[in-house]
Amino acid sequence: MPAPQPAVSLHPTTGEIARKRQALEAYASQGDFLIRFDSVEESFRPLPEYDYGRAPHEGVLNYEAWQWSMTGKQVCAAFQAYLNSHAGLERS
Repeated sequence: MPAPQPAVSLHPTTGEIARKRQALEAYASQGDFLIRFDSVEESFRPLPEYDYGRAPHEGVLNYEAWQWSMTGKQVCAAFQAYLNSHAGLERS
Protein backbone atom coordinates (compact mmCIF):
# COMPACT_ATOMS: atom_id res chain seq x y z
CA MET A 1 0.00 0.00 0.00
CA PRO A 2 1.22 3.48 -0.73
CA ALA A 3 2.03 5.82 2.13
CA PRO A 4 -1.01 7.74 3.35
CA GLN A 5 -1.41 11.23 1.94
CA PRO A 6 -1.57 14.17 4.32
CA ALA A 7 -4.98 15.16 5.62
CA VAL A 8 -6.92 17.87 3.82
CA SER A 9 -8.91 20.26 6.00
CA LEU A 10 -11.88 22.23 4.71
CA HIS A 11 -13.39 25.20 6.48
CA PRO A 12 -17.05 25.49 5.46
CA THR A 13 -18.96 28.75 5.23
CA THR A 14 -21.50 29.76 7.86
CA GLY A 15 -24.31 28.60 5.56
CA GLU A 16 -22.65 25.22 4.96
CA ILE A 17 -22.16 24.73 8.72
CA ALA A 18 -25.84 25.49 9.33
CA ARG A 19 -26.89 23.02 6.61
CA LYS A 20 -24.64 20.32 8.05
CA ARG A 21 -26.01 20.86 11.56
CA GLN A 22 -29.54 20.62 10.16
CA ALA A 23 -28.66 17.34 8.44
CA LEU A 24 -27.11 15.92 11.62
CA GLU A 25 -30.19 16.92 13.63
CA ALA A 26 -32.33 14.82 11.26
CA TYR A 27 -30.78 11.73 12.88
CA ALA A 28 -32.25 12.21 16.35
CA SER A 29 -31.75 8.54 17.25
CA GLN A 30 -28.01 9.01 16.71
CA GLY A 31 -27.75 12.18 18.81
CA ASP A 32 -25.41 10.79 21.45
CA PHE A 33 -23.05 9.54 18.77
CA LEU A 34 -23.25 12.45 16.32
CA ILE A 35 -22.52 14.99 19.06
CA ARG A 36 -18.89 13.86 18.76
CA PHE A 37 -18.65 15.15 15.19
CA ASP A 38 -17.29 18.63 14.64
CA SER A 39 -19.58 20.50 12.27
CA VAL A 40 -17.14 23.38 11.78
CA GLU A 41 -14.18 21.64 10.16
CA GLU A 42 -13.97 18.72 7.73
CA SER A 43 -10.78 16.66 7.49
CA PHE A 44 -10.12 13.73 5.20
CA ARG A 45 -7.34 11.89 3.40
CA PRO A 46 -7.63 11.26 -0.34
CA LEU A 47 -7.99 7.57 -1.17
CA PRO A 48 -5.19 5.94 -3.12
CA GLU A 49 -6.02 4.66 -6.58
CA TYR A 50 -7.66 1.23 -6.35
CA ASP A 51 -9.04 -1.21 -8.93
CA TYR A 52 -12.58 -1.89 -7.68
CA GLY A 53 -13.13 -4.22 -10.64
CA ARG A 54 -10.92 -6.82 -8.88
CA ALA A 55 -11.59 -8.69 -5.68
CA PRO A 56 -9.33 -7.58 -2.79
CA HIS A 57 -7.87 -11.11 -2.55
CA GLU A 58 -8.21 -14.59 -4.03
CA GLY A 59 -9.88 -16.18 -1.02
CA VAL A 60 -13.46 -16.26 0.20
CA LEU A 61 -14.75 -12.75 0.87
CA ASN A 62 -16.61 -11.94 4.10
CA TYR A 63 -19.99 -11.51 2.47
CA GLU A 64 -19.53 -14.82 0.66
CA ALA A 65 -18.61 -16.56 3.94
CA TRP A 66 -21.67 -14.98 5.55
CA GLN A 67 -23.78 -16.30 2.65
CA TRP A 68 -25.07 -12.93 1.55
CA SER A 69 -26.92 -12.90 -1.75
CA MET A 70 -23.95 -11.67 -3.80
CA THR A 71 -20.62 -13.06 -4.87
CA GLY A 72 -17.31 -11.28 -5.18
CA LYS A 73 -17.60 -11.47 -8.96
CA GLN A 74 -21.02 -9.81 -8.85
CA VAL A 75 -19.78 -7.01 -6.59
CA CYS A 76 -16.73 -6.40 -8.79
CA ALA A 77 -18.92 -6.39 -11.92
CA ALA A 78 -21.29 -3.86 -10.32
CA PHE A 79 -18.39 -1.60 -9.32
CA GLN A 80 -16.94 -1.85 -12.82
CA ALA A 81 -20.31 -1.07 -14.44
CA TYR A 82 -20.70 1.99 -12.22
CA LEU A 83 -17.17 3.19 -12.95
CA ASN A 84 -17.68 2.65 -16.68
CA SER A 85 -20.93 4.65 -16.57
CA HIS A 86 -19.09 7.53 -14.93
CA ALA A 87 -15.91 7.35 -17.02
CA GLY A 88 -14.63 10.77 -17.96
CA LEU A 89 -16.30 12.55 -15.05
CA GLU A 90 -13.89 14.53 -12.92
CA ARG A 91 -13.20 13.38 -9.37
CA SER A 92 -13.50 16.27 -6.98
